[in-house]
Amino acid sequence: MDIIYQHLTQQQIGPELFSGFDRWQNVTRCWRKENGSWVLRDIAFIDDWNEEEYIFLYDCLKNTLNTGGDVIAALEGNRLLGFASVENQPFGPQNEYLQLSSLHVSNGMRGRGIGSHLFAMSCLAAAQRGAKELYLSGHSAEETQAFYRAMGCVEAAWYHPELVAAEPCDCQLERQLCGVLPFPGEDFATDRTDESQATQIFLREVSCTEPVLSQLIGLSQEWEEEGSIHGYHKNEPDDIEGNRIFAAFRGEQMIGYLFGKMQETQKDSSIMPAGTRCFEIEEIYIQPALRSSGIGSRLFQLAQLAVTGEAQMLTLSTSTKNYQAILHFYIEQMGMQFWSARLFKPL
Repeated sequence: MDIIYQHLTQQQIGPELFSGFDRWQNVTRCWRKENGSWVLRDIAFIDDWNEEEYIFLYDCLKNTLNTGGDVIAALEGNRLLGFASVENQPFGPQNEYLQLSSLHVSNGMRGRGIGSHLFAMSCLAAAQRGAKELYLSGHSAEETQAFYRAMGCVEAAWYHPELVAAEPCDCQLERQLCGVLPFPGEDFATDRTDESQATQIFLREVSCTEPVLSQLIGLSQEWEEEGSIHGYHKNEPDDIEGNRIFAAFRGEQMIGYLFGKMQETQKDSSIMPAGTRCFEIEEIYIQPALRSSGIGSRLFQLAQLAVTGEAQMLTLSTSTKNYQAILHFYIEQMGMQFWSARLFKPL
Protein backbone atom coordinates (compact mmCIF):
# COMPACT_ATOMS: atom_id res chain seq x y z
CA MET A 1 0.00 0.00 0.00
CA ASP A 2 1.53 3.30 -1.15
CA ILE A 3 0.21 6.05 1.16
CA ILE A 4 0.91 9.74 0.63
CA TYR A 5 0.26 12.30 3.39
CA GLN A 6 -0.49 15.82 2.20
CA HIS A 7 -2.10 19.11 3.21
CA LEU A 8 -5.43 19.56 1.42
CA THR A 9 -6.69 22.66 -0.37
CA GLN A 10 -10.21 24.08 -0.49
CA GLN A 11 -10.77 22.65 -3.95
CA GLN A 12 -10.01 19.09 -2.85
CA ILE A 13 -12.58 18.95 -0.06
CA GLY A 14 -15.97 17.62 -1.16
CA PRO A 15 -18.06 14.56 -2.06
CA GLU A 16 -15.62 13.24 -4.66
CA LEU A 17 -12.75 12.99 -2.18
CA PHE A 18 -14.93 11.44 0.54
CA SER A 19 -16.88 9.09 -1.74
CA GLY A 20 -15.03 5.99 -0.52
CA PHE A 21 -14.52 7.07 3.09
CA ASP A 22 -16.27 4.90 5.71
CA ARG A 23 -16.80 6.50 9.12
CA TRP A 24 -18.56 3.38 10.50
CA GLN A 25 -17.56 2.47 14.07
CA ASN A 26 -19.10 -0.22 16.26
CA VAL A 27 -18.95 1.21 19.79
CA THR A 28 -19.53 -1.17 22.69
CA ARG A 29 -18.03 0.61 25.71
CA CYS A 30 -17.45 4.27 26.54
CA TRP A 31 -15.65 6.22 29.23
CA ARG A 32 -17.70 8.32 31.62
CA LYS A 33 -16.55 10.55 34.48
CA GLU A 34 -18.54 9.75 37.60
CA ASN A 35 -17.88 11.28 41.01
CA GLY A 36 -14.52 12.54 39.81
CA SER A 37 -13.29 9.18 38.48
CA TRP A 38 -13.23 7.71 34.96
CA VAL A 39 -15.09 4.43 34.48
CA LEU A 40 -15.90 2.25 31.45
CA ARG A 41 -19.58 1.69 30.85
CA ASP A 42 -21.38 -0.71 28.51
CA ILE A 43 -22.75 1.81 26.04
CA ALA A 44 -23.34 0.29 22.60
CA PHE A 45 -24.17 2.08 19.35
CA ILE A 46 -23.07 2.41 15.74
CA ASP A 47 -21.37 5.69 14.87
CA ASP A 48 -21.61 6.73 11.23
CA TRP A 49 -22.26 9.83 9.12
CA ASN A 50 -25.22 10.53 6.88
CA GLU A 51 -25.23 12.85 3.87
CA GLU A 52 -26.11 15.94 5.92
CA GLU A 53 -23.27 15.22 8.34
CA TYR A 54 -20.80 14.88 5.45
CA ILE A 55 -21.94 18.24 4.07
CA PHE A 56 -21.45 19.78 7.50
CA LEU A 57 -17.97 18.18 7.64
CA TYR A 58 -16.99 19.73 4.29
CA ASP A 59 -18.04 23.16 5.60
CA CYS A 60 -16.06 22.67 8.81
CA LEU A 61 -12.90 21.60 7.01
CA LYS A 62 -13.14 24.46 4.55
CA ASN A 63 -13.60 26.85 7.44
CA THR A 64 -10.46 25.42 9.04
CA LEU A 65 -8.53 26.35 5.91
CA ASN A 66 -10.24 29.75 5.59
CA THR A 67 -9.11 30.65 9.11
CA GLY A 68 -5.49 29.59 8.54
CA GLY A 69 -5.60 26.04 9.88
CA ASP A 70 -4.46 22.75 8.38
CA VAL A 71 -6.33 19.79 6.91
CA ILE A 72 -4.06 16.78 6.44
CA ALA A 73 -5.00 13.69 4.48
CA ALA A 74 -3.71 10.15 4.03
CA LEU A 75 -4.26 9.14 0.41
CA GLU A 76 -3.75 5.99 -1.61
CA GLY A 77 -4.00 7.33 -5.12
CA ASN A 78 -7.31 9.23 -5.09
CA ARG A 79 -8.68 7.19 -2.21
CA LEU A 80 -9.01 8.97 1.14
CA LEU A 81 -7.84 6.71 3.97
CA GLY A 82 -7.84 9.23 6.81
CA PHE A 83 -7.71 12.91 7.65
CA ALA A 84 -7.03 15.33 10.49
CA SER A 85 -7.62 19.04 11.01
CA VAL A 86 -5.85 21.56 13.26
CA GLU A 87 -7.39 24.96 13.94
CA ASN A 88 -5.49 28.24 13.99
CA GLN A 89 -7.20 30.07 16.88
CA PRO A 90 -5.22 29.90 20.15
CA PHE A 91 -7.23 29.52 23.35
CA GLY A 92 -6.83 28.62 27.00
CA PRO A 93 -5.78 30.59 30.09
CA GLN A 94 -2.47 31.55 28.43
CA ASN A 95 -3.45 30.95 24.79
CA GLU A 96 -1.38 27.78 24.99
CA TYR A 97 -3.74 25.51 23.05
CA LEU A 98 -4.54 24.83 19.42
CA GLN A 99 -7.37 22.42 18.68
CA LEU A 100 -7.16 19.10 16.89
CA SER A 101 -10.72 19.43 15.62
CA SER A 102 -10.89 16.09 13.79
CA LEU A 103 -8.95 12.89 13.21
CA HIS A 104 -10.60 9.95 11.47
CA VAL A 105 -9.40 6.83 9.66
CA SER A 106 -11.68 4.95 7.30
CA ASN A 107 -13.16 1.68 8.53
CA GLY A 108 -11.01 -1.20 7.33
CA MET A 109 -7.84 0.90 7.38
CA ARG A 110 -7.55 1.29 11.15
CA GLY A 111 -4.73 -0.30 13.10
CA ARG A 112 -2.15 0.27 10.34
CA GLY A 113 -0.41 3.35 11.73
CA ILE A 114 -2.34 5.87 9.59
CA GLY A 115 -3.95 7.56 12.58
CA SER A 116 -0.68 7.85 14.49
CA HIS A 117 1.00 9.36 11.43
CA LEU A 118 -1.81 11.91 11.06
CA PHE A 119 -1.57 12.68 14.77
CA ALA A 120 2.18 13.27 14.48
CA MET A 121 1.67 15.64 11.56
CA SER A 122 -1.01 17.46 13.57
CA CYS A 123 1.48 17.89 16.43
CA LEU A 124 3.94 19.38 13.96
CA ALA A 125 1.34 21.76 12.54
CA ALA A 126 0.39 23.00 16.02
CA ALA A 127 3.99 23.31 17.22
CA GLN A 128 4.96 25.30 14.14
CA ARG A 129 2.25 27.83 15.05
CA GLY A 130 3.71 28.26 18.52
CA ALA A 131 1.23 26.14 20.47
CA LYS A 132 2.41 24.57 23.70
CA GLU A 133 -0.45 22.07 23.85
CA LEU A 134 -2.64 20.26 21.36
CA TYR A 135 -6.25 20.17 22.64
CA LEU A 136 -8.98 17.79 21.54
CA SER A 137 -12.52 16.92 22.48
CA GLY A 138 -12.27 13.19 21.80
CA HIS A 139 -14.90 10.51 21.25
CA SER A 140 -15.38 8.58 24.49
CA ALA A 141 -15.33 5.12 22.84
CA GLU A 142 -12.91 2.72 24.52
CA GLU A 143 -10.84 2.17 21.36
CA THR A 144 -10.66 5.87 20.50
CA GLN A 145 -9.44 6.79 23.95
CA ALA A 146 -6.90 3.97 23.90
CA PHE A 147 -5.48 5.46 20.69
CA TYR A 148 -5.17 8.97 22.10
CA ARG A 149 -3.60 7.71 25.32
CA ALA A 150 -1.05 5.78 23.23
CA MET A 151 -0.29 9.08 21.47
CA GLY A 152 0.61 10.65 24.82
CA CYS A 153 -2.65 12.51 25.48
CA VAL A 154 -3.84 13.10 29.05
CA GLU A 155 -6.94 14.67 30.53
CA ALA A 156 -6.91 18.40 29.85
CA ALA A 157 -5.90 20.63 32.75
CA TRP A 158 -8.38 23.22 31.46
CA TYR A 159 -11.71 22.42 29.78
CA HIS A 160 -12.92 24.42 26.78
CA PRO A 161 -16.51 25.35 27.84
CA GLU A 162 -17.93 25.55 24.31
CA LEU A 163 -16.51 22.19 23.28
CA VAL A 164 -17.80 20.58 26.48
CA ALA A 165 -21.25 22.04 25.87
CA ALA A 166 -21.27 20.85 22.24
CA GLU A 167 -20.26 17.26 23.12
CA PRO A 168 -20.79 16.66 26.86
CA CYS A 169 -19.88 12.96 26.57
CA ASP A 170 -16.52 13.62 24.92
CA CYS A 171 -13.24 13.33 26.81
CA GLN A 172 -11.29 16.59 26.95
CA LEU A 173 -7.64 15.83 26.28
CA GLU A 174 -4.36 17.62 25.73
CA ARG A 175 -0.98 16.67 24.30
CA GLN A 176 2.08 18.64 25.41
CA LEU A 177 4.22 19.91 22.52
CA CYS A 178 6.84 22.37 23.79
CA GLY A 179 9.81 20.70 25.41
CA VAL A 180 8.47 17.21 24.73
CA LEU A 181 9.29 15.08 21.71
CA PRO A 182 6.25 13.63 19.96
CA PHE A 183 6.67 9.96 20.81
CA PRO A 184 9.53 9.56 23.33
CA GLY A 185 9.67 5.98 24.52
CA GLU A 186 6.04 5.29 23.57
CA ASP A 187 4.81 2.27 21.66
CA PHE A 188 4.92 2.88 17.93
CA ALA A 189 4.12 -0.46 16.39
CA THR A 190 4.17 -4.14 17.16
CA ASP A 191 6.42 -6.58 15.36
CA ARG A 192 4.40 -9.78 15.10
CA THR A 193 6.85 -11.95 13.17
CA ASP A 194 6.73 -14.20 16.24
CA GLU A 195 3.12 -14.34 17.43
CA SER A 196 4.19 -15.93 20.70
CA GLN A 197 6.13 -12.84 21.74
CA ALA A 198 5.31 -9.54 20.05
CA THR A 199 7.97 -6.90 20.62
CA GLN A 200 7.21 -3.22 20.84
CA ILE A 201 8.96 -0.71 18.58
CA PHE A 202 9.48 2.79 19.94
CA LEU A 203 11.26 6.00 18.93
CA ARG A 204 13.16 8.56 20.99
CA GLU A 205 16.02 11.05 20.96
CA VAL A 206 19.13 9.55 22.54
CA SER A 207 22.43 10.84 23.88
CA CYS A 208 25.68 9.94 22.16
CA THR A 209 26.74 7.26 24.65
CA GLU A 210 29.04 4.30 23.99
CA PRO A 211 26.13 1.78 23.67
CA VAL A 212 24.31 4.12 21.26
CA LEU A 213 27.47 4.67 19.20
CA SER A 214 28.12 0.93 19.05
CA GLN A 215 24.64 0.11 17.76
CA LEU A 216 24.52 3.04 15.35
CA ILE A 217 27.90 2.17 13.85
CA GLY A 218 26.73 -1.43 13.53
CA LEU A 219 23.72 -0.30 11.48
CA SER A 220 26.01 1.97 9.48
CA GLN A 221 28.15 -1.09 8.66
CA GLU A 222 25.01 -2.88 7.42
CA TRP A 223 24.25 0.13 5.21
CA GLU A 224 27.73 0.06 3.71
CA GLU A 225 27.39 -3.66 2.95
CA GLU A 226 23.99 -3.06 1.40
CA GLY A 227 25.62 -0.94 -1.33
CA SER A 228 22.61 1.30 -1.90
CA ILE A 229 24.51 4.61 -1.58
CA HIS A 230 27.27 5.83 -3.90
CA GLY A 231 30.59 5.82 -2.02
CA TYR A 232 29.08 5.23 1.43
CA HIS A 233 31.37 4.01 4.22
CA LYS A 234 30.34 3.17 7.74
CA ASN A 235 30.52 5.90 10.35
CA GLU A 236 33.27 6.38 12.88
CA PRO A 237 32.61 7.92 16.30
CA ASP A 238 33.92 11.32 15.11
CA ASP A 239 31.28 11.34 12.35
CA ILE A 240 28.47 11.07 14.89
CA GLU A 241 29.63 13.06 17.90
CA GLY A 242 28.15 16.57 18.03
CA ASN A 243 24.95 15.50 16.23
CA ARG A 244 21.47 15.09 17.63
CA ILE A 245 20.48 11.42 17.36
CA PHE A 246 16.96 10.06 16.95
CA ALA A 247 16.63 6.28 17.04
CA ALA A 248 14.07 3.51 16.63
CA PHE A 249 14.33 0.47 18.88
CA ARG A 250 12.79 -2.99 18.96
CA GLY A 251 13.17 -3.77 22.60
CA GLU A 252 16.78 -2.83 23.35
CA GLN A 253 17.94 -3.27 19.75
CA MET A 254 18.36 -0.22 17.51
CA ILE A 255 16.70 -0.82 14.13
CA GLY A 256 16.98 2.65 12.60
CA TYR A 257 18.37 6.09 13.20
CA LEU A 258 18.46 9.71 12.05
CA PHE A 259 21.16 12.16 13.04
CA GLY A 260 21.94 15.74 12.13
CA LYS A 261 23.09 19.09 13.45
CA MET A 262 22.23 22.78 13.45
CA GLN A 263 24.02 24.94 10.88
CA GLU A 264 23.79 28.58 9.87
CA THR A 265 24.22 29.58 6.23
CA GLN A 266 27.23 31.81 5.65
CA LYS A 267 26.10 33.45 2.40
CA ASP A 268 22.98 34.03 0.32
CA SER A 269 21.77 31.24 -1.93
CA SER A 270 18.90 30.82 -4.37
CA ILE A 271 16.80 29.31 -1.58
CA MET A 272 17.78 31.05 1.66
CA PRO A 273 19.61 34.18 2.77
CA ALA A 274 22.79 34.24 4.81
CA GLY A 275 22.15 33.59 8.49
CA THR A 276 19.34 31.06 7.95
CA ARG A 277 19.31 28.46 10.73
CA CYS A 278 19.09 24.94 9.25
CA PHE A 279 18.93 21.50 10.74
CA GLU A 280 21.02 19.43 8.33
CA ILE A 281 19.99 15.78 8.33
CA GLU A 282 23.23 13.90 7.85
CA GLU A 283 21.83 10.36 7.71
CA ILE A 284 18.59 8.44 8.08
CA TYR A 285 18.71 4.65 7.93
CA ILE A 286 16.14 1.92 8.57
CA GLN A 287 16.86 -1.79 8.31
CA PRO A 288 15.60 -3.06 4.93
CA ALA A 289 12.91 -5.41 6.29
CA LEU A 290 11.24 -2.50 8.12
CA ARG A 291 11.33 0.19 5.42
CA SER A 292 7.62 -0.01 4.58
CA SER A 293 6.46 0.19 8.18
CA GLY A 294 6.48 3.99 8.54
CA ILE A 295 9.43 4.10 10.95
CA GLY A 296 11.46 6.38 8.69
CA SER A 297 8.69 8.94 8.40
CA ARG A 298 8.15 8.91 12.15
CA LEU A 299 11.86 9.45 12.80
CA PHE A 300 11.76 12.37 10.38
CA GLN A 301 8.75 13.84 12.21
CA LEU A 302 10.41 13.27 15.57
CA ALA A 303 13.44 15.28 14.47
CA GLN A 304 11.29 17.97 12.83
CA LEU A 305 9.26 18.60 15.96
CA ALA A 306 12.38 18.55 18.13
CA VAL A 307 14.03 21.37 16.17
CA THR A 308 10.87 23.40 15.48
CA GLY A 309 11.43 26.90 16.88
CA GLU A 310 15.21 26.57 16.65
CA ALA A 311 15.64 25.81 12.95
CA GLN A 312 14.08 27.68 10.05
CA MET A 313 14.77 24.94 7.50
CA LEU A 314 15.33 21.20 7.31
CA THR A 315 17.99 20.38 4.72
CA LEU A 316 19.74 17.26 3.46
CA SER A 317 21.77 15.88 0.58
CA THR A 318 21.46 12.38 -0.81
CA SER A 319 23.49 10.14 -3.12
CA THR A 320 21.22 7.11 -3.18
CA LYS A 321 21.13 4.81 -6.18
CA ASN A 322 17.34 4.51 -5.97
CA TYR A 323 16.41 8.14 -6.67
CA GLN A 324 12.71 7.36 -7.30
CA ALA A 325 12.25 5.96 -3.81
CA ILE A 326 14.15 8.77 -2.11
CA LEU A 327 12.26 11.52 -3.94
CA HIS A 328 8.97 9.80 -3.16
CA PHE A 329 9.84 9.63 0.54
CA TYR A 330 11.24 13.12 1.06
CA ILE A 331 9.06 15.13 -1.35
CA GLU A 332 5.74 13.30 -1.61
CA GLN A 333 5.58 11.95 1.94
CA MET A 334 7.68 14.31 4.07
CA GLY A 335 6.78 17.50 2.19
CA MET A 336 10.31 18.63 1.36
CA GLN A 337 11.01 20.68 -1.78
CA PHE A 338 13.52 19.96 -4.53
CA TRP A 339 16.54 22.28 -4.63
CA SER A 340 19.28 20.95 -6.91
CA ALA A 341 20.79 17.74 -8.26
CA ARG A 342 24.23 16.70 -9.45
CA LEU A 343 24.11 14.00 -12.14
CA PHE A 344 26.71 11.83 -13.85
CA LYS A 345 27.00 9.54 -16.87
CA PRO A 346 29.91 7.10 -17.26
CA LEU A 347 31.65 7.27 -20.67
